Amino acid sequence: MEPHSLHRTFHHSHLGEEKHQMLNLNRRLETYLSRVKLLEEENALLAKELHGLRRSNQGASIRRKGLEEELRKARLEVDVAWRDRVHAELEVGRLTEEVQALDLQRQRDARDQEHLEGLEADKEELGQQTDCLPLENQLLLQLKMSLGLEVATHRYAALSAAFIKKTNRGWR
Repeated sequence: MEPHSLHRTFHHSHLGEEKHQMLNLNRRLETYLSRVKLLEEENALLAKELHGLRRSNQGASIRRKGLEEELRKARLEVDVAWRDRVHAELEVGRLTEEVQALDLQRQRDARDQEHLEGLEADKEELGQQTDCLPLENQLLLQLKMSLGLEVATHRYAALSAAFIKKTNRGWR
């Protein structure tokens, strides 16, 4: 190829590229101007609306009153929720104490039951041993055992009554 034809081809393609750049810039300018026009129209509408609100000032006043009412209601709900939380915490504390008291009573009852079972076993053992003793000694031993069982039963009944009385006070 000749240098002259190369220069022409380069010059021709360079002009085509500039043309595309100009068309692209024109499209961008058109988009920009459309956007500016749209924003100016929106600005005019907002200015008109602002002017109307400034004249009447009722919109802000009504909105403010509505927000104040919502705030008042929200504060009341928070107060109610706080009170409910405090009551729930107190109830949890009371129930925890009651469960602990019941657990202690259950442990006492278990110990008393073991003690009674031990006394019953002792009574049987003594009963077997008394077969060898004279009749008077047998009666004496039986009376002692009966008295021991009655004392143990009385203690168990007294503890149970005290626990029931305490529990009934806690439910009131």
